Amino acid sequence: MEVVPLGSQTRERGSSPGAWRSGETQRNGGPSQEGSCQQGVGQPWGLPQKAGGGLQQASHLREAGEEAPWMRRKRPAGPAGAGTDKTIIMWKLTRDETNYGIPQRALRGHSHFVSDVVISSDGQFALSGSWDGTLRLWDLTTGTTTRRFVGHTKDVLSVAFSSDNRQIVSGSRDKTIKLWNTLGVCKYTVQDESHSEWVSCVRFSPNSSNPIIVSCGWDKLVKVWNLANCKLKTNHIGHTGYLNTVTVSPDGSLCASGGKDGQAMLWDLNEGKHLYTLDGGDIINALCFSPNRYWLCAAT
Repeated sequence: MEVVPLGSQTRERGSSPGAWRSGETQRNGGPSQEGSCQQGVGQPWGLPQKAGGGLQQASHLREAGEEAPWMRRKRPAGPAGAGTDKTIIMWKLTRDETNYGIPQRALRGHSHFVSDVVISSDGQFALSGSWDGTLRLWDLTTGTTTRRFVGHTKDVLSVAFSSDNRQIVSGSRDKTIKLWNTLGVCKYTVQDESHSEWVSCVRFSPNSSNPIIVSCGWDKLVKVWNLANCKLKTNHIGHTGYLNTVTVSPDGSLCASGGKDGQAMLWDLNEGKHLYTLDGGDIINALCFSPNRYWLCAAT
């Protein structure tokens, strides 16, 4: 894992023989437990209200896709495919040097691998995506599923909450992006101009003045979508291998993408252009920005 301060160890596109010679941008201008997909974005509902108060304004939103410090997906205990029990584990962090975390609860319900999990900004709900083709919304107080989201025809690879917790986005191996409300109803399926291969990662921008969704896929593209109408706004072209991850800066001005080619590419979301390329040295599996500084962390 490598942490790079933006603006220090960066190189301009084309600044050396090993740098990118191209970083192109193309610009275009009723509730139920199991949601049916409907065209039309519509008005989303918020998360369920808890007794004693509604959702609280968080001091900062955890980067969608970044796991909470007391929660993680449970991964195989042995070789690939062996020992995977399809659960999400909640942890209590003790900060003890020899026993940093204690498992507190297992969230069970998915029938296949859990591929992604994110937390609502108030910490009361979790959202998961699975290879069983569904999403689940979890009440973290009770450990129960409050909603099950059905609509994808293949594995769900990525899920995210909007900054106000009122909308949910998912990406799948079925090559579609779906926008949901929190009652489990699919409000829009992005198919026109969507990715031609698996959609590996989807994220909302936290910037309310520029409401967008950013996605990446195995077609080597980063796509920016207008949240108001789910239409393609920008195509970012430059990667030479499939993409695993995309992340948006806390102020919504930048996004970073990474994957097989080992390059973390920085894009300006306001002007729709390529900024820098950072050499990760190996396949990049995950990227995240620091919540309060322009630092980018890459997991390789």
